[in-house]
Amino acid sequence: MLKIEQLAKLHWVMVIALVLLAVIGVMFVYSARYMNEDQPDIKWHRQALWVVIGMGCFFGVALTDYRRICKEAWWMYWIAVCLLIVV
Repeated sequence: MLKIEQLAKLHWVMVIALVLLAVIGVMFVYSARYMNEDQPDIKWHRQALWVVIGMGCFFGVALTDYRRICKEAWWMYWIAVCLLIVV
């Protein structure tokens, strides 16, 4: 469960910078399409979707206690090794 103390410990300058960079990135993709009407309109929608997914991953990792990640790291390591072998 999310606690207020976890949110208070976040580095909010970094969060604000991340959101601003993401918004600027989506605006760049939108403006590149704005001048060329021949392209479909889904490029900036896709960019915005990935921004939302990335923000969710960011907050998921940022709000997770690092000690829990350390306890679970061994199986994450082996999954990464197996994925490298597959590639």
